[in-house]
Amino acid sequence: MCRPRELHGQSFSAFGLCFRLPCFVPTVYFFFIMDAATLIKDKKGTLIDVRTPAEFMGGHAEGAINIPLQEVAERIEELRGFDAPLVLCCASGARSGAATQYLNQQGLESINAGSWLDVHYLQTL
Repeated sequence: MCRPRELHGQSFSAFGLCFRLPCFVPTVYFFFIMDAATLIKDKKGTLIDVRTPAEFMGGHAEGAINIPLQEVAERIEELRGFDAPLVLCCASGARSGAATQYLNQQGLESINAGSWLDVHYLQTL
């Protein structure tokens, strides 16, 4: 499984190819969608839905924990207690992307799984 990695002028491989980033490239995080799909199908990590409580009550992926995006920073210690990696979802992937970036900066292993509907679909496979 590919894990998120912070790269500063380092080599990395993806899809059987080796890449080298120059030192002047800003911090780049690489995540591959197949990791999210594998984590979801294998029921690994903790599924976090960052939509509002009202959106969450309208439907959510099985086993998801609702922590709205605006509460992520104040609930960081609670998030540290969950099994890693944190697999985040929302309505479109935008809010979960923002939460993923923040959580990775805080040292928590997390991945953006995109829409909760995609997560729900993967759970049924």
